[in-house]
Amino acid sequence: MLMNENGFNSYQNNQLEAKAASASPTELIVMLIDGFNDNLIKAKGHMANKRIYEKGEAINRCMNIVIGLDSAIDLQNGGEAAQNLAQLYTYIQSKLLEASSQNSIEVLDEIELLMNNLKEGWQGIS
Repeated sequence: MLMNENGFNSYQNNQLEAKAASASPTELIVMLIDGFNDNLIKAKGHMANKRIYEKGEAINRCMNIVIGLDSAIDLQNGGEAAQNLAQLYTYIQSKLLEASSQNSIEVLDEIELLMNNLKEGWQGIS
């Protein structure tokens, strides 16, 4: 069974790499937000089932995605929109830490709503 899972995971990774290679910058951001949301859902499940280590891993992956999105902002040329986006990412990072330390699914729900609104905005651009 492990070989089949590894083969499936390898296939998924190849598909994702192929999709990313042909994606526009906006599509890449949407893909990252999708990955964020997938990990956020996992974090909620782990939190609800008291799987602390796994919750931490999922929230850490979310944090890494937000840090990556934040680091791609062009603050010098992006104007007020870039500043607002950077502030939003900082807020999301602080809320991820809060959710993790308090084991709060409600805070994760708030983050999910913010990221879904952000995703809709990016989809509207493309």
